[in-house]
Amino acid sequence: MLISVGCFAGVNLMIKFLTNIPATELVLFRSIITLAISYVLLRRRKINPWGNDKKWLLIRGIAGTTALTIFFYTIQKMPLSAAVTIQYLSPFFTAFIAGFMLGEKTRWAQWGFFVLSFAGIVIVKGSSAQIPTDLLLLGVVSSVFSGLAYNAIRKLKNEAPLVVVMYFPLVATPVMIGFSFFNWITPVGMEWLLLIAVGILTQFAQVYM
Repeated sequence: MLISVGCFAGVNLMIKFLTNIPATELVLFRSIITLAISYVLLRRRKINPWGNDKKWLLIRGIAGTTALTIFFYTIQKMPLSAAVTIQYLSPFFTAFIAGFMLGEKTRWAQWGFFVLSFAGIVIVKGSSAQIPTDLLLLGVVSSVFSGLAYNAIRKLKNEAPLVVVMYFPLVATPVMIGFSFFNWITPVGMEWLLLIAVGILTQFAQVYM
């Protein structure tokens, strides 16, 4: 788990340096790299890469793609600490959505932490004039979709972890190709290395999550 946290932190920092590249293109590069790595590993281990529960695999892919694209956009447009803080709302949305998807009850203590978290977001907004309200709301939307993606993963407990990992870029790649076609910016110099590093670190982060 610590490896995963460290890798995601590294990814977030590199995304902050890649402000010249559109968020959709960042997701595309990340997805191509993780898709290739996941597929090779699955073939080597002789695991069916297409999985069994395709409905929830696709839901996980769609929700994850939406959450990640918005999150990368907020990282680029607001202070990194603020974007990450808002993203930390996702565990509370995960618990809330689990009540509907998994029949789990949300405890009063969880609701209390949820309120405190939103209070923290209000403080973050009030302490920085760099954060427009629309960006703040986008960050919350990203957290909601992250919560949905995490619950979809719990629905997929009988699937091989690498299959679950692969479906994220499997969905994201064709979608982001479509979006990137209209606002493509060719990376230069160190941007190529950072994009490759984002893809590799993401693979490690998801495997060790």
